[in-house]
Amino acid sequence: MSALGVTIDRERCDGCWACVRSCPSAALEAHASASAAEIMWNAGRCLFCGRCETVCPKQAVRRTIPLERVSQTVEPEVLVQLPAWACPRCGTQFGAGPRRSDPETVAQALEGGRLLLCPRCRQREAFRTELAGRGEGDRC
Repeated sequence: MSALGVTIDRERCDGCWACVRSCPSAALEAHASASAAEIMWNAGRCLFCGRCETVCPKQAVRRTIPLERVSQTVEPEVLVQLPAWACPRCGTQFGAGPRRSDPETVAQALEGGRLLLCPRCRQREAFRTELAGRGEGDRC
């Protein structure tokens, strides 16, 4: 973990990538392969705006204010590495945090299914569920 800038608590991070999607300068990047998903931070791009910390639903992201501006040539730093999971709906690889990689939790989540979906499909499912609750579910 970095002493400067942004850190992510691996025990709290559930791999939703809300921090990555909210970063206005692309200082946070997500990379996924068949076996691992990483969130990387580039200090040279970071605006230290705090959006990543604000949007994290698990309060896993923390930031500190730097004493001086960092050069644009800084190498990205891996903040968290999680087991990868393929979304059963769209096939997208994403990070599976502790809640999604625990076998018992995964077995229980298979019934509801949302826990195993990628962030985009989970958001779509939540939207559909909300519309269905209002009798508008066929519209999406």
